[in-house]
This record gives sequence, C-alpha cells and structure tokens, in this order.
Amino acid sequence: MDTPDILSSLTEVDERTCTQLRELFNWNPHVFELGKLHASQTTQTLNPDFYDKHLAKHLRLLKLCVSPSIPSRLIEYVDKALLAIKERGISFYAPGVESLSAALLDAETTVAVQDARNETDLVNSYKVTTAAFISKAASMITLHPDATSLWSGILSWDTNRLGSSQAVADGYLAVKPKLRGVSAIDALKNPTHPQLPAYLRNIFECVLDKDTIGLILDHIQAIALWTFKSLTEAPFAVMCAILRLDKHNVTSFPWVTCTTKKGSCKTRNRDRIKARTGPDSDELTRGLDASVLTLVSPHPSTRTPENPDARKASPSVFVGSGKIAEMKDEDGRVDSSDKGVPLIFPPKITQTRKRKRGRNSLNGEDTNEERRKDHELGDVYRQSDDGRAEHWVQQAWCEAVRADATVVTFHSGNYEIIGFRHRATQTFYISEIIEPPTQAQYGKVEVGLCIAAFQDAARRCKKSKKDIKDNDNTGSDSNAVDQRQKIICDDLGYRGSRRVKGETDKALQLTGSRNIAAIFLGYGIYDSVSPACFYRTHPSLYPGAALQNPLPSPDRPSYLADEYVTFALISEYNDCATGVVHGAALEVRTRQGKCLVRDAIVKMAFRADQQERLLNEYLIYRRMAAKNVQAIPIVLGLYKDAEGGPSALVMTHEGTSLDECAVCVTPAERAAFIQALKAIHAAGILHNDIRRRNLVVNETGEVAIIDFDRSTRKNSLIKQAQELAVLENVLAGL
Repeated sequence: MDTPDILSSLTEVDERTCTQLRELFNWNPHVFELGKLHASQTTQTLNPDFYDKHLAKHLRLLKLCVSPSIPSRLIEYVDKALLAIKERGISFYAPGVESLSAALLDAETTVAVQDARNETDLVNSYKVTTAAFISKAASMITLHPDATSLWSGILSWDTNRLGSSQAVADGYLAVKPKLRGVSAIDALKNPTHPQLPAYLRNIFECVLDKDTIGLILDHIQAIALWTFKSLTEAPFAVMCAILRLDKHNVTSFPWVTCTTKKGSCKTRNRDRIKARTGPDSDELTRGLDASVLTLVSPHPSTRTPENPDARKASPSVFVGSGKIAEMKDEDGRVDSSDKGVPLIFPPKITQTRKRKRGRNSLNGEDTNEERRKDHELGDVYRQSDDGRAEHWVQQAWCEAVRADATVVTFHSGNYEIIGFRHRATQTFYISEIIEPPTQAQYGKVEVGLCIAAFQDAARRCKKSKKDIKDNDNTGSDSNAVDQRQKIICDDLGYRGSRRVKGETDKALQLTGSRNIAAIFLGYGIYDSVSPACFYRTHPSLYPGAALQNPLPSPDRPSYLADEYVTFALISEYNDCATGVVHGAALEVRTRQGKCLVRDAIVKMAFRADQQERLLNEYLIYRRMAAKNVQAIPIVLGLYKDAEGGPSALVMTHEGTSLDECAVCVTPAERAAFIQALKAIHAAGILHNDIRRRNLVVNETGEVAIIDFDRSTRKNSLIKQAQELAVLENVLAGL
C-alpha cells in the first residue's frame, strides 16, 4: 500500500497531520558530492577493531543473505501503526506538526550547500535532516499517539560512540534515558514529575506500554545502529561488494582474527563465557525473500573450512565453552605439553595466491621473505572493494553484538543498506542498495526502520523477562552469567602479585626477560581463538628483571613456550582516563615446563594521544621505581601490538578499590595511604587524581595508590599539601 492510499484512508486522523506525514514519507535528501577541498580518506575500514578479532565464535557472523523486500517490510510497519491509530479513533494531532515540512526544507537547504569531505560531514547531515524527523515521527506514531501537547518524542538519534575506538562517526537510536534532568524511569513512574515541562508530562501520561519501555531502558543500550563511511571509502562499488559477500556462505564469512596461529593459555574462567545479548524475536526476519547458498553449522568450532586457501589459516587454538582453553592440535586433541609449544605468526594469505612452505622456517611455516610478500598482497586486498566491504561488515556486526542491536544501517551519503542481525543462526539479512536521493518513500522507509527496531527491542525484552521467570520457576541460576568471573588456576601455582620483602618473585622476574607477549581475551562477548602478539618496547621495572639484548624480532616465524609470556584478559574496568583497563592473569613458563600464574593489570591505549599518555605514565612509574617508592603497582613493561594495534602497559594487580570495598578503612590503612602519598611526593610526582577508585587494599591489609595517567613531575609544596588534604578528605568519608 503506498503512502497516499494509507493516509487518505485515515479519516479520523487530523488532515494537518496527514499532510505533514505525507511530506515526510516522500522526502528525499540531496545528492552528496565529494568535497574537493580538504577531502579526507579514512583508514578505519581497512583495520578491524582490536576487540573485533577476539569476538567469541558463537557470536560471529557466519552468513549474509540479501533480501530485496526489506524496504517494503519497513513500510508495512508504518502502515500497521497508522491503522492501529485509526482503529482507536485518535485524531493524532499535536502542535508543531505543521512545521515539519518547513523544517525539512530549511534543514535540507542548510546542508545542501556543504560538500561531504569525510564521515563527520555525512553523519552531521543525516542527524539534522533525516534523523531529526524520523525519530519524532516514530515515537509519536508508535509510543504515544494520544499526546496532544507538542509534536515530540522520547526516542532520540545520537552520534555518541557505543564502545568502538575505531570508527570515525556512527549513530544510534535509543529511548532517551534522561529528559530535562529527570530520568526516563522516574518519568514513567511519575508522569507528573514537577521538573518535567507540560509537553513531556503529556507524553509520559500517554505512553502506551510503560513497563516495556522500562525494560528497554534497563537492558538495551541501542535499539538500532548506523555506521557511516565517506564517499571515498564506500562508493557504489563497495556497496555492491557488500551484496556479494553471500558468496562466502558455503564456508562462512571470512572473519578476520589475529594472525598469530598458536599460543598457550592455561587460565580458565569459572563462569561460562556467554553472549550478554537477548534472544531473537524473529519477527523482522520471518518470511524474508532471502536465499542462502549453503546452510552452515552455527557452531564454527565443529567445522573445518572447506577452502584450504582461505585468507586466514585454520586456528590451532580452539577457545570455547567459556574458557581460555588448553592447547589443541589440528585435530582438536589436547596438547598436554607445556614446553616447546610454539607461538606462530602465519602469513596473511590472499585469495589469488597459495601459501608456499618454507624449508628454513620452523614447523613448516613460510620464510620471512614469503611472509613479507603475502603481507603486501594482503594489504592490497584490504584496500580493494571486497576487502573494504568485508571489514566494514565485520565492524558493524561487532558493534551490533556489543550494543545487542538487531537493526544496522550502512550509510555512505548517496547509498544505504539496511541489515537485520539474527543471533541464533549468526546471519545478516541485508537489503539491496537504497539510494536516498531517489528512493521512493525514503522518509517512510526510515520511519519504518525506527518503528521496527523499537518493536523488535520490545519483543526481545518481554521474551527475556519470560525466560528469566521460567528459569526462576525451575530453580536454575539465572544470574550465573552476570556474576563476576573468577579464575581457577590453583593447580598452576597461583598466588597474588604483591611482592614479599626479601623474596624474589620468579614469575615477575621471568616476565621481565620475555619480550614477546601473547594476549588472549576471555570475558563477556570475547573468547580468543588466536592470541594477539605484542612485543616489548620498554623494560620491566621489577628489580632483577633481565632484559634480553638485542630484542627478538616480532617478525620471527615462531617462539617457544619459554620465550614469551601470556596475558589472559578476564575483565574490563569502567571509568578509565586512558584507553581500556583489564584485569588479567599473567602466565609464564619456566624452562622446566612449570607454569607460574599471577594477577596483573593490562592498560590498553588505542589513539595516538592515549599512547602518548600511556608512555608518560610508564615514565612516571620509572621515576618512582628509581626512588624506591613502595605501595604502587610494579610495572612489568610497555608493549606494542605487532599488527599495528594498541599499546599495552602491564603492571601487577595490587588489590581491591575502596569503591568496591564493603568494609571500613582501618586507622593503620589510613596512615599507610598517607605515607604512600608522601613517598610519591618525595619522588617529585603529583598524582592529580586522588579518589576512592585509585586507592586499593589487598586481602592482607596492604595499601597501594594506582592509576598515574594524569600525574605530573613538576609540583610544589603547596600542591603537595593540597593533594594530601584531598586524600585525608577522601579517607575521612570512609
């Protein structure tokens, strides 16, 4: 049913509203032209985010299906919502709707004179034109059609990032968490809240399903995602290449992982690693006219790739069932030997060139010259249309997993593709290429996208609530996934990392002499198949740690188990000033084959400015180590990702933050904190971030001050006294 027919049949609906909706539904944005002045190309399409490479197998994209009927299905969502308004006899008029067409024209005129130089220009254009109007229309049509005070809504489209450090500009649709200083949860419970203006009181009084909206606010970050690429990065050829990705359905989508082939990691997580995502509602994907070449198993760990020349080699480490698991050989057999397990960097293989076995390389791997040639060919492929398409789709899928979103839109100005993520089958259903400047009823398609995304989120939340209730009735532990993950490694000689006076810690000493690190992820949605390889750039500050000289080349084909150290990242901390901070288990093997395990902290820095601050933090620690400052973490080195990713500062784990402690601080601990800060000041360091989060205590009552990424070396006695006063005030409140 087309737009004039459905709107003309709504006799109960106010004619002014019908006129404005007709303008919106038939609206098209202008054609973008690439700005010739200062036009920029992003490299973000070429390099998947570091975390994307470690997504658990059961969450990765397996197949992609092209469904031409997606736009028409989205239009049907709008028609059904409007017919529901008609059946209820609602006039559906609110002041402000009359200015919709004028506002569209004004916004379009403002944007039309600008050239699109990069993703930021595209996302800003979409935000002030399409997004500004479709979110309000979808909110009015679906959530509160009875509202009469103002044409507005509680759905918002914004451009804040939801976790990725790679993409330049993206957007998302969500229920507004706060309106005029009042949380949406409070407004749903009390629509007449005195801080709310009259039009918002009217909207919240008219919300049709307050309970469901409350569930969405509690459990879902974003109900739909948009990912943007510039005209130079995603021209028509790249959008066409996305549609051709269904060619991989015979084997599975060519997911990019770390190129390290093997690594040894013994640490296990007590809680099974599961998706922190809800179920599928199936309403969006049911009956789509998509064709799949060959259905593949939704459990890739049980399959062997049919194509031996696939771009990424079959991994030799299988990490599944919620654990950073034992070493397994190519046939899945557990390799029980600790010593001599190699960490291998296989070549990057292109589609057009088969691998050659090098006679001079360990374990039959390629020689460095062959690896260099493969790497160059791999770079060429990643910059091709197919390579850009694959990496863009992988990034978008990962963002959807992180945000637990079903609806994802790929947008490059003049072209757009809409996708639905199906979790159970790990399938992306995508539309054919939509051209916003010429697509019939483009505005209506976008409004339908918002309505469909909200209804999908609502159904999934209700289903999740029912599943939790059923689990409670059967006596199962529904909170098992949310419990804090713990490490089981008692059989590996585990102990805390705090140094003992007069005793050398063999694990920390050996770590200082290993200049190659294998990093596994094993928490939340991450479960590494192959580790990331990091090489040391700055030495350990642990006393007695002997640095190998010269540093081994990270381009070596392999390393033995007693030549590298393993870090298993098992948690992630919030509220970090620099990069991302992880709780980790450090594993180091002796030449006798014994595996020593310690608690550790790994701080990752991605952007250039973050890496500069991380280096400054290392230098601050080095200064304090030279002055023999105690009650601070011991830095075990600064590392760099061999694949050009983040830098990592590794240090010992010193205890639990006072923010997390349920007990009061003792007088002895208060005095120890003050003495620790005085020692830091005596070394010429000002911490600059004294708060409860950065004060930690271990199980034996030893204290430490952590997190020196804002510290400075130049300070005065006045500033030292001020910082001591801050510390005393913090401790006084405990």
